[in-house]
Amino acid sequence: MVRADIDCLFSQILRGVAYLHSVGIAHRDLKLDNCVVSFFGPQDCRACLKIIDFGCSTVFRVPWETMAHECTGVYGSDPYIPPEEFMCARYDARCADVWAAAVIYVCMSLFPAVLTLRPPASARQFPWRVARPDVDRRFQGYYTLRSSSCIDALAEAQRDVVYRMLEICPSERATAEEVLADPWVSQIETCCQGADRAGDPVLKHAHRHAPIAGILD
Repeated sequence: MVRADIDCLFSQILRGVAYLHSVGIAHRDLKLDNCVVSFFGPQDCRACLKIIDFGCSTVFRVPWETMAHECTGVYGSDPYIPPEEFMCARYDARCADVWAAAVIYVCMSLFPAVLTLRPPASARQFPWRVARPDVDRRFQGYYTLRSSSCIDALAEAQRDVVYRMLEICPSERATAEEVLADPWVSQIETCCQGADRAGDPVLKHAHRHAPIAGILD
């Protein structure tokens, strides 16, 4: 996949996560396997990403509440689970979703093999197997140095966003809304499948995704 395709899908994930959080829902199992893509538009050149599998999701705030409830227990899939789920008795599930979205983006950007039907195990385990410094040496390095050579391989704008999303301290981690407001993220051309007043589909921009065969080869 080309950079524009990956950035478009990342933007759609963030928009989906931000919407879920706005209505009081956290997914808690964001991963590549739970992001599916359908193609639409002329010659199927637009991609619509959908977040699936809400089996681990939680309602952290009901409509009449203003404060979010903290969660307990470890939910999700390695290596997308943030460190606070292992190290803290209670945590903010919204922060966990942001962490997982960052891992997804890094995997798509640096290990395109994860987008194939049968990715190698090494690609699925990047950038660490599990976010526990006591059991994973690669994460221990990130936990100590707050940096990763793999993440540093990204362009500066992308790298800064990823590090904000992978902040070890949940209270200092960027929210989905804050990431969407970032200058780089806000200018990403994002496929959007809408409809006019007559109900006819509307294509919001001219971004063209690679054919599906190119993604699954």
